[in-house]
Amino acid sequence: MLGVSALLSASLFLPGTTLAATPYDNAVLADHPVGYWPIAPGATTDLTGHGLNGSFTGTPSSTIMPNGDTAPVFNGINQYFTIPDHPYLEVTRTGVLTIEAWIRPDVLQFAHSEGSGYVHWMGKGEAGQHSWVARMYNYTNSENRPNRISGYSFNLTGGLGAGSYFQDPVTVGEWIHYALVINTVNTSSSYTTGYTKIYKNGVLRDQDRLSDYNIIPGDGTAPMRIGTRDLASFFQGAIGKVAVYDYEVTPTQLAAHGNVMNATRLTTPSTNVTASSDDGNVPANTLDGSLATRWSANGDGQWIQWDLGASKTVDHVKVAWYNGDARTASFDIKVSNDGTTWTSVYSGASSGTTLGLEAYDLANPSARYVRIIGHGNSINLWNSITETEIWGY
Repeated sequence: MLGVSALLSASLFLPGTTLAATPYDNAVLADHPVGYWPIAPGATTDLTGHGLNGSFTGTPSSTIMPNGDTAPVFNGINQYFTIPDHPYLEVTRTGVLTIEAWIRPDVLQFAHSEGSGYVHWMGKGEAGQHSWVARMYNYTNSENRPNRISGYSFNLTGGLGAGSYFQDPVTVGEWIHYALVINTVNTSSSYTTGYTKIYKNGVLRDQDRLSDYNIIPGDGTAPMRIGTRDLASFFQGAIGKVAVYDYEVTPTQLAAHGNVMNATRLTTPSTNVTASSDDGNVPANTLDGSLATRWSANGDGQWIQWDLGASKTVDHVKVAWYNGDARTASFDIKVSNDGTTWTSVYSGASSGTTLGLEAYDLANPSARYVRIIGHGNSINLWNSITETEIWGY
């Protein structure tokens, strides 16, 4: 992941605002998608810089994803997100497309379904301009495919598509990590014109031939929509962190994204935090859940250290700085498995714009001990932290 700081975003946003990148966003952006929308109510920007900004129809509510980020909840009636047509959203540009997203079905039987009893919860296609689609079936449908989740590639004219699927019991409110691959470049005697693949939670579940249905993807003009494809059916539930890539994303990359999403706050007892010194504002204050208390020590090189009790994979650290909205703090982060040999994993400064927690990506080192070494702030040599959270798995 990228070693950059990211402000934690609130769950309410002004229309057209941009979400500050979080550790999950940084992990995805490090893999160079051509479009990435960490969508939330009012937050519509493509974070890749390619300008593929979208817009909401309706006003979805919001929910919290496993990592604490926000996602929209679509009502299954008339709410969706639209991204205008662009070559980046088509297989034809490079011959390969990967579509990645997180979905949380809130029902098992959708009120506004189509066909044999399914919803298109994301896709790019309209009459005569069909490209690809992500589908979920109702629990009860005429094809006996209870809650099958699938993805398809089409000819522009439509008809039957070539696709892949997984069909497992689905629990209402369960987050599912979905990825669909359409590849017309990596051909072989088994896949003469290419294939589709589908992943669930980072694991490849199915692969199928495009030639089974004589699919030759075209460059369509339909927009990409999330929550529906062409307004014929609507998904009821949450969809977040949608990314499109112009290459085949690997299982390793998908698993890494899943690890970041499912990282949890690592428990550190207050007795397991120590420091080089303090001025009476003790190290344990950084774990008491209050921004009104702090650890403070004066001088370049003063440090504070947390013992996780055992070696863990540390994904990121969140730090709230005393007077963090009025000055920047300079610091390094080092980690160790034995408390003796230390590895530097981050060097930088706080944003100077917030009293709240800021997240710093650490590229997943194995560590039992996490140490922040302070170099003062933009006003003086005091090092002062009000709260800290260490996240990993």
